[in-house]
Amino acid sequence: MDKSNNKENLRFLHITDCHLTGDEILTRTDIKQRIAGIDNPLRAEVLRDTLKSLAEYLTSNKQNLDGVIFSGDATFKGDQKGQIILRDMLLEQLACVIGNQKILSVPGNHDIITRTPPDTEARYRNFCEAWGNSDNFVIPALEGVHSHSSIIPSNHILEADRK
Repeated sequence: MDKSNNKENLRFLHITDCHLTGDEILTRTDIKQRIAGIDNPLRAEVLRDTLKSLAEYLTSNKQNLDGVIFSGDATFKGDQKGQIILRDMLLEQLACVIGNQKILSVPGNHDIITRTPPDTEARYRNFCEAWGNSDNFVIPALEGVHSHSSIIPSNHILEADRK
């Protein structure tokens, strides 16, 4: 098949299940030898370094991301801190390779407030406060949060740039 007639390829980064907190140490399961004085890093530090390296690679190759898809579980038990850590990290590390409203964030089961009734604003409060009050992110329409009559599709759909 002749690929010269295909429309441009799209490049997405998919992130899921970070489970970030302010103090969660990354546990390595494949340690061959422990070295005195070298501690395991925080999960957030490992992810931040990875995103920074990705942005540097893309920039040096004159490439961008068409979107970032975060599919849930930024944190544990609805704790807003992990969601804010991830949100800020994505903005800081990927700003040079991604445009505005190109990050889709969907809550996972660990991003909601436990023991709250389904389809309520209380269930998604921390998620919406972390992700929903910014032009940088797209979040899905959430039952109990967004009424069907007031949904603005552009606020809930990740769209490719038209060229």
